Amino acid sequence: MKTLNKHFRDLTKTVFQKHGFAQADIIARWKEIAGPELASMARPERIRWPKGVEAAKQGGTLHLVAKAGRALDVQYAVPLITARVNSFLGFGAIAAVKVTASQEMPATPKPKKPDMPPPVISGINDPDLQSALGRLAQAVATEK
Repeated sequence: MKTLNKHFRDLTKTVFQKHGFAQADIIARWKEIAGPELASMARPERIRWPKGVEAAKQGGTLHLVAKAGRALDVQYAVPLITARVNSFLGFGAIAAVKVTASQEMPATPKPKKPDMPPPVISGINDPDLQSALGRLAQAVATEK
């Protein structure tokens, strides 16, 4: 019986190489490499290698996409990220890290609270306004 892992690597090899990842391990094991806190703030997007260094693959730039509002925290952690990635790879492959903030970075899912019935707003006759105020009250209660 063959595992799907072999087929997955064959199918994704071209895409990963296009983005500079010689192996999918950096993406697949990002949480382990960067640590849970940094991994929740940023994810690797690509590695750009300098021209003419094909055999050695050293001196690359790791491009990270960070959550908006957390890019500065990730930027402060660049020396740590560089050391961890190079330690994982076993050699000095990464010389620089470029951090880009993005609204598209998926947020860490928060535990969902059970739905609460919208509170009844007394004294308001407009059903649309009452509904909107109920949704606002529920959103404020959920954020706490």
